[in-house]
Amino acid sequence: MREPPAADDRLRSLLPKSVRRGHGELVLTACAFLEHRFPASLEALPEQAARTAFHECWPLADRLRFVQRPLPAVAFLTRIAGLHKTRDAAGLGLLAHALARGEAVTAPGGEEERDLRRVAEALDAPEAFVAWLVSRGLDPQPALRAAGGRRGPLLRLRPHDRAVAFAGLYLLARRPQTPPPEPAPPPEEPFPFWTVFDRHTAAGQQALRDVARDLKIPPAQLEWCYALFEGLRLHAETPSPWWRHYCRDRFARIGLPLEEAPLLWEPAKAQLHEALAEEGRRLQAELYRWKLEHGERVERLRRTVAEYWARLEETPKKQPPLFD
Repeated sequence: MREPPAADDRLRSLLPKSVRRGHGELVLTACAFLEHRFPASLEALPEQAARTAFHECWPLADRLRFVQRPLPAVAFLTRIAGLHKTRDAAGLGLLAHALARGEAVTAPGGEEERDLRRVAEALDAPEAFVAWLVSRGLDPQPALRAAGGRRGPLLRLRPHDRAVAFAGLYLLARRPQTPPPEPAPPPEEPFPFWTVFDRHTAAGQQALRDVARDLKIPPAQLEWCYALFEGLRLHAETPSPWWRHYCRDRFARIGLPLEEAPLLWEPAKAQLHEALAEEGRRLQAELYRWKLEHGERVERLRRTVAEYWARLEETPKKQPPLFD
């Protein structure tokens, strides 16, 4: 039998960016499109939803026990799109990952440095870290299984994803009274489809090479500016000191002070936008035409997600809810 077609790099890039930028309707449309055209790709959604929670909205990390199948994952991704987001776990985890690998990290002092070293140590002794979490009254296994996806349990997570997951769980244990994220107002700007084409796509790679050559910018500096200012951009972002620490450290490594990055980015953004605008219009038109022809699929998925949340709210009180 023939293998089902795999989703192309455009769609793999579109979904997380639409979640980050708060475009829940686009998230729903993209998931319905995947369900119709690339059904096999839905199997990766639970893992993606779990990674998104740890990276973009860490206070939800202990509510991942339900995200084991594609439908809950779609519901979860759509809900995250509509929430305020915070990246403290991502910043702490990625810095701890670098520190655990023996890299020289520009660490903050005081209690923050202690937290950084504890997460780095946890990466070298995961079983002891899990035991510590349990001693603090936190059961990490459902969240770690969700984040591991098809790759399996704790130790088979990709190293940087495991670091962010550990950081999220560490923050949950250290800040047990952290409230769930608040709903965010809808974004005012339309989704910029050209930003889908980053270094993870063939068109984005070519555009980055061309613009870096034309403007005589080191490729690594241009890639990181594109990632920070467009690919990783969040709608309704809560201040995240650890993310700021990570960005400052990362940009120092590529020889660009973080404060100077916007000066490099402004002229480069104009050229990248010009180079990728047509690719973005084609993708937008493709999704628009598909939605016109298959709007019932989007509406059916919308109803299914709504029914899922309604059933979850009826879950017996003894079962921990996904959202308080």
